[in-house]
Order: sequence, then C-alpha cells, then structure tokens
Amino acid sequence: MNDGSATTYYQKRWREEQKANAWAMHRAARILSELSALGVTNPRVLDLGCGSGWMTEILSQFGSAEGVDLAPEPASQFHPHLTFHPVSGVPPGTFDVVVSRRCRAARRGLPTTVLQRASLSK
Repeated sequence: MNDGSATTYYQKRWREEQKANAWAMHRAARILSELSALGVTNPRVLDLGCGSGWMTEILSQFGSAEGVDLAPEPASQFHPHLTFHPVSGVPPGTFDVVVSRRCRAARRGLPTTVLQRASLSK
C-alpha cells in the first residue's frame, strides 16, 4: 500500500470508526494508568497514530494534547478544538509524554505505550 492509498484507507476507516472497541478501551485504560503513575502535572502530550482522535480527547484532560496520524482530517473534524498533524508534519519540540496505542510494541503487550520527556525535532 503506497502513502496515497493508505491515507485514503485511513480517512475512510476513521470516519466510520469514531468510537473505541473493547480492545482499544483496554489499551486506553492501561495508557491512562501509566500516564497517571508518571505524576507529571499538566503535560504536553503527543498521541502517535491517533486515528479518529478519541484518545487524544481523553488525553487532553491531563494537559495539552496533540495527535498525529497518516489521515488526521477525520480527527480534526470530530474534535475541532484539538490539534492534529499528518505524519509528515509532526511538530518539532519537546513533549512530556508520547503515547501510541497502535505501535507494534503495544500490540505485543510491551510496556512502551507511554514514553516520558520525548524530544522530536526535524
């Protein structure tokens, strides 16, 4: 799948899949537990692979949250008060916390879903 067809696929998928399924809610609960355990006050959070943005919305309750996805348009439409970026436009700078529900390591159950004090630069 090339970038163009992948973007089209995910735009369609995120428009249709606005809410979380049971697996996604389980992952979200684990991430929120890990985030809470960090004890970071008002963190700047980056949600990698944010999909439709529902998790970014929840993360915004902890601090400033932004999302990144191959197809960020649906998330921007569902949550216009939050900021979403295409993968090619990951904002440079420092985030206190980087979250990814959909990374390969997360699928294998490895504890890499929450990374603290990540620096992203171009």
